[in-house]
Amino acid sequence: GAGISTNPPASLRDYRGPDGIWTEAEKAGRAVGEPGGDDSAETPWDDQFYRCMPMARPTLTHMAITSLAQSINGNNPYVRHVISQNEDGLHRRAGLNAEQLSEIHGNAFIELCGNYHEGDTDSDMGSSSEEDEEKEAKLAARQKEVQEARRLRPPGCGSAVYRDFVTYYGDTYKKSNPKGRHVTGRACPRCRSSGSVAQGEAGWLVDTTVDFGEAPGGFPWGWNAIHNVAAAKHHMQHADLVVVWGSTLSVIANYFDPWFPPSKWAQPHPHGLRKAVLPQSTVPRPKRRRGTSESTAPATARPCSLVIVSKGKVLDEELAVLKIDADVDQVACELVKLLGLAEVQEYDTSRDEFV
Repeated sequence: GAGISTNPPASLRDYRGPDGIWTEAEKAGRAVGEPGGDDSAETPWDDQFYRCMPMARPTLTHMAITSLAQSINGNNPYVRHVISQNEDGLHRRAGLNAEQLSEIHGNAFIELCGNYHEGDTDSDMGSSSEEDEEKEAKLAARQKEVQEARRLRPPGCGSAVYRDFVTYYGDTYKKSNPKGRHVTGRACPRCRSSGSVAQGEAGWLVDTTVDFGEAPGGFPWGWNAIHNVAAAKHHMQHADLVVVWGSTLSVIANYFDPWFPPSKWAQPHPHGLRKAVLPQSTVPRPKRRRGTSESTAPATARPCSLVIVSKGKVLDEELAVLKIDADVDQVACELVKLLGLAEVQEYDTSRDEFV
């Protein structure tokens, strides 16, 4: 969560913490939400992300997680997979392999040439926690918007384009954006070099950040290796331990929650994740081609323990076997020492693919 990016040298503010951006905005009676999400509302955190994110650097926790995700003498790593709610790209910049990462809210430095013409692979996932009636009304409006966008937009090749700047800005979030939400107006270099896009023609690249009510892997992106949703589902189904770092869990519970039976995900296949009390569960695995999910032979379900390292109140914390209310960097440093690992590597700009 955002709490692992608040310490130097990242120094990005979180949202819902005691001094969070949205906490402060609510106290001041200001609008809270996505920048540009409401065409008439001025939200409080555009400048914070747009100006500060490119200057951020991975924290000790980012580097420690990268170390924990590396194999030890040929053995499996302590951390099999990382699911990030952050769009700051700092896990990738810390050297974490892209295959071991699901940035379910996107990456502010990556644009996609959307392959949305192939269909949405994970549209059952959503980032909203609204009541059913309100959600259904917004979903109907969203579907109408999507149909119109599909009609207007040319098909994309699915390429990911890396930038050294934040790819979105206020207008890309607005429904009034002439080309539709998330469209940055830049052209895909791959399509342009192949002749699919003429020189000087405006482009249809989309930023990868996911707004409230949208689904990672859904429209306008389709399956993509940044959101990497199928891998996130697969590892959440197989995990025997989930460690939460710097998150209130108030958003991610809308995607998958293997600990809380009333969760919308605590239901049988095909949509639900396995509950620890079930003897078996069918696991969706990512295909190589176009990334669609497929069902495989049932896998034995194991109890999944929850550990939380975060300051303040956390959703489902009463279900955790351990809650550490402390600074994430201090805990990460002690953890690496207790596991007998070598010292955490320092951030190296020469290996940063976004610099």
